[in-house]
Amino acid sequence: MTGVLRVGWIGCGRHATEMLLPQLVRHPARLVALCDVDEGALARAGERFGVTARERDYRALLSRNDIDAIGMAVGPKAHVAIAGDALASGRPVFIEKPPGTDAADARTIAAAAARAGRPAVLGFMKRYSTANRIAALEQRVATGAGVTPRRPVNPWA
Repeated sequence: MTGVLRVGWIGCGRHATEMLLPQLVRHPARLVALCDVDEGALARAGERFGVTARERDYRALLSRNDIDAIGMAVGPKAHVAIAGDALASGRPVFIEKPPGTDAADARTIAAAAARAGRPAVLGFMKRYSTANRIAALEQRVATGAGVTPRRPVNPWA
């Protein structure tokens, strides 16, 4: 794949539309199609992100041939089945945490990824987000843990 990654997204709830999709569109990716069982959530996400291809059944989204990768935030009870089908379609998959209801579900997804030869990536935490790095630095400064205050160096002094 070269150029822009064409993404099909499953699950258009609040977390997806407020946290995940706004970040996705900041990268060389294009939302090609959206899917949600809630028609209102699907319509709102489609309007907000300019996506006209909208499906109520994830299988219809997976049947499209204009999608390179699948993203999903549908909840742990649905992640296993949908991720398995998405991986079987030959596409890499992003799954928002948690991947399932227990460790066995996570192992099932990992096995499906191995069988398909495609990655299943889990969105676990925003460890490297700018906001979290700033908050961590502020915490270290406030507690004096591991931070040595420095004065700006004037190279002409």
